[in-house]
Amino acid sequence: MESNASPNSLTEERLVVDVLGWKLSGKPDLLDNEGVLWDFKLTSVWAYILGGRTEWGQQLQIYGWLYYKHGFDVKMMKNLLVFRDYSQVEKSRMKDYPDAEAEVLEYDPMKALEVQGLVEERIRLHQAAEKLPDDKLPPCTAADKWEKPTTWAIMKPGRKSAVRVLESESLAQEYLKDAQGPFEIARRPGQCIRCLRYCKVAKWCDFGRSVLEAKQDD
Repeated sequence: MESNASPNSLTEERLVVDVLGWKLSGKPDLLDNEGVLWDFKLTSVWAYILGGRTEWGQQLQIYGWLYYKHGFDVKMMKNLLVFRDYSQVEKSRMKDYPDAEAEVLEYDPMKALEVQGLVEERIRLHQAAEKLPDDKLPPCTAADKWEKPTTWAIMKPGRKSAVRVLESESLAQEYLKDAQGPFEIARRPGQCIRCLRYCKVAKWCDFGRSVLEAKQDD
């Protein structure tokens, strides 16, 4: 994605910092002459809805820290998102859907020591994992996997959407005790959305392979 950088801005500068014996590098898209750090993303709506915003914000905080380590002052951070699969039809159906085909997310810079702590924590995890065999690697967290838990939907005959969606079968049964009219309970199995659709290394990961194989068997 092209940017309108001014002569006093820094565009796609490769920044490198030594952390715990490893080299951490990043290449932010743009630090403009007002101290705003930009990262441009052509992405999917589902990545935005399911957890991308948190990770994109963390990425910008690390970029800001890299600039800080090189003596630059970052005053604000912004993601410019362009959704390649935007649909006005889906917008009318979903409350979490973005309002337009492009969106800007803003973040205040975290304190440098806080970001450094996060960076060091992640590098320690990678350093520990490097010494482990594949079958002993710690699994990704539910947030990492964009995991959607199993839910139980209260359905009414002839209606496509659920009347209520509850977190357990027992709650669904309790709901039916006081509900009036013909209803039924439909179990909606949970999914690890990132493993299924967005993880580039799922086929090399024991858990990712199990998810992909289960999907093929459906």
